Amino acid sequence: VARSPQTPLDEARTLLAAAIADFGAALAARPDFLSALLARAFARRELAVRDRAAGEDPGPSLAAAREDLDAVLARDPRRWEAYLVRGQLADVAGDVAAACADYEAVLRLRPGNAAAAERLAALQAAAGR
Repeated sequence: VARSPQTPLDEARTLLAAAIADFGAALAARPDFLSALLARAFARRELAVRDRAAGEDPGPSLAAAREDLDAVLARDPRRWEAYLVRGQLADVAGDVAAACADYEAVLRLRPGNAAAAERLAALQAAAGR
């Protein structure tokens, strides 16, 4: 039976799932490998985006990404990238207070970070602050 070729979206989802599994294997071998934990969170966030585009529930991937980001920050609260992505997740979820807190953390660690500064300003403007 001939298989139909994967769409680019399906291929991206397959590759992201494989990457997440690979990062999981790396973490099983070396649980303290924070870069792998952060990279897995990024891959989970991207998988959630593709899940949503495919009409699937992005919730599990988003929750898993947040767990990874929380774990990174529990071990190293100076990882500004984790605050940025966690802020983006909160922003998408409509949790303005959490998003603002994470964007502010980014700016404390990386003053002038354009992504955090722009979103924080937009959220504060929308809230009338």
